[in-house]
Amino acid sequence: MSNGLSNGPTHAEAGNPAPEPAKAADASSEDAALRQRPIRSFVLRQGRITQAQQRAYDALLPAFGIPYSPTLLDPVTAFGRRAPLIVEIGFGMGEGTAQIAAAHPGNDYLGLEVHNPGVGSLLELNVAMPLIAD
Repeated sequence: MSNGLSNGPTHAEAGNPAPEPAKAADASSEDAALRQRPIRSFVLRQGRITQAQQRAYDALLPAFGIPYSPTLLDPVTAFGRRAPLIVEIGFGMGEGTAQIAAAHPGNDYLGLEVHNPGVGSLLELNVAMPLIAD
């Protein structure tokens, strides 16, 4: 009899004994180990930033970056217009974001990235193919 979650037979149908339940001591030591580990949502791996990325970062981030604030962001104030807002979390080196923004200039894009070379790369792409209207 299938349980609906697997395409294969159950242990009994396959002629194998059911697996033994975990012992309480093993479970409690595993629980303790899990409680002691810190939770990480990402690992920041800073690669080398190129000179062009650094120049773009230094020159353009003050103009196009939005500094952190514990208050809510007002997109109309931040972008100077009312338009659909697309938020991209973790845009990597920015190629996809740049292509989408260039193809859909009627939208506003808010990219969140912790990787400085990626931020510099997206800003550098804005110089190569202007994504932000003056």
